[in-house]
Amino acid sequence: MWKNLTVGLICLVVCQGFPNGAPSSVCNSWAPRHFGTVAKAEETFPYTAIASSDTFDVDNGISEVTVTIEAPDDDHKFKGFVVAAFDEEGELFGDWKESNGVKKLSKCKGAVTHSNGKAKSTVTVTWIPPADVKEGFVQFRTTVVKNYKNYWTFIPVEARE
Repeated sequence: MWKNLTVGLICLVVCQGFPNGAPSSVCNSWAPRHFGTVAKAEETFPYTAIASSDTFDVDNGISEVTVTIEAPDDDHKFKGFVVAAFDEEGELFGDWKESNGVKKLSKCKGAVTHSNGKAKSTVTVTWIPPADVKEGFVQFRTTVVKNYKNYWTFIPVEARE
């Protein structure tokens, strides 16, 4: 009986995933810690991930960049995501606007995640450059989780330009 109870409790914790957002440890690998699973290959990524720009210029009115992740159809709704912003040296930077269903990763400045585990067809997040940087290049990458066994990690986000 205790063995079944222990297995059940472990499954409750492990199988549930992270419905309230990715843990800050995701910043080390950009992969969810889904025991016994492996990320899907980048070339099989079924979602559209688009940034409104890959540059910003605060003095010329480009003071925010949006990133949108969209499912191709209802069969590909996703439950989780992380989007991260990198500067030209590959360092995380900038900040994010929090919105409904979205929250910042507290120990991972420059990254944002989901705040609930509801299935999503689309999500749009808004990035803000650091106050002391007026212009430059930004590269976004995303991890998208369809379900416990199906996820893609560190996928480059294309700029719309």
